[in-house]
Amino acid sequence: MRPPQAGEQGTTLWKFSTKGTLISSPALGADGTLYVGSMDGKLYAFNSSAGPASASAGPFSGTWYGLYESPLFSGKVRAVLVQQGTQLLFTWFLDGAGRGEAHGTVQGNRIEASLPIKTARCQGTLSGDGRLEKGEIRAEVRIDRCMGSPVTGKLTLRHG
Repeated sequence: MRPPQAGEQGTTLWKFSTKGTLISSPALGADGTLYVGSMDGKLYAFNSSAGPASASAGPFSGTWYGLYESPLFSGKVRAVLVQQGTQLLFTWFLDGAGRGEAHGTVQGNRIEASLPIKTARCQGTLSGDGRLEKGEIRAEVRIDRCMGSPVTGKLTLRHG
């Protein structure tokens, strides 16, 4: 929508439909591109000057599904990742534990990320590094404060 002037109503500039429900909060890239993941297994990119377009910025980009396992809790994970060169933007959802947004870096088939986390059980910093091999991301994840102690877990994601 174009921002309205005082006393005006907003004007729709374009519409776009996906074949699935949008499952992520939008992530805004440094260039102003808005990224959002869909249950149709695609990652969409919207740029105000060009309108909607499907994104394929790098091998980590897309919607991923998998499991997080740790001694404290385990659950299903959905993540939407956007790779722009060596930068990675992502939104994650862990069933029963919360959600968040973060930035990371990519070097070849490896990713590193660190982000603040605040859930009912954990608060502090989540950090991890992972590797993309054979269509899977496998990562070791550490949360520095969960119920008073650090927790280390494993994350496995498959491209949706």
